[in-house]
Amino acid sequence: MKFTLASILPFAAAASAQNALRVEPLSVKILTESQTARIDFTVVDLREGQGGASTTCSTAWTPPTQPTSPFACADNAFSFAFPNGIDDVEAFTLSVTHLGWTGTAALNTHAGMAVYGCFVGEEPGVERDCHLLEGGHVYLTSVQI
Repeated sequence: MKFTLASILPFAAAASAQNALRVEPLSVKILTESQTARIDFTVVDLREGQGGASTTCSTAWTPPTQPTSPFACADNAFSFAFPNGIDDVEAFTLSVTHLGWTGTAALNTHAGMAVYGCFVGEEPGVERDCHLLEGGHVYLTSVQI
């Protein structure tokens, strides 16, 4: 089985995790028959005063077309986007917005950290299967410039 591992940037420390959105689990698949890609994940708002609000999010697209519009999650107070598009399921940036606050993280299987991995699909109809590795989670943090 061929696989690669990834890095999540920024990978927040426990102290900054209190001011972040946590994504866990996350799955990105390329489906064999339809040649479509699909992302599914759960997001929890860990910011003070948000009460751990959470929801599930998903969308599908046909590569190499890059989805660019924000997508609503099951709870419409959350939305997500791919600021740089997502034509490569092994390396992309995910941003999630909740109540006007946006957190962002880069997922990159080529960066060398064992958090996000992509594999040849083992379940019928799945060509490529990328997901957070066991015990892995991503903190999406706001970057101040």
